[in-house]
Amino acid sequence: MDGHDPDTWRIEGVLATLSAKLESMTEPHVVTASATYYVREAPATESGYEIYREVTFEGVTFTDE
Repeated sequence: MDGHDPDTWRIEGVLATLSAKLESMTEPHVVTASATYYVREAPATESGYEIYREVTFEGVTFTDE
């Protein structure tokens, strides 16, 4: 999907999971969120693409329905 700016793309509905565990914890704390990434071609000095913006929506998930 095209982004807001020319030559950018928006990737929506990416399921992102973060797991963190302190030494004092027996189990890790896990948070799952839906993320949107805004991508553009990397500067001419580099190759490939870069994520220049990330938006995370906690508690929101997307389904195929």
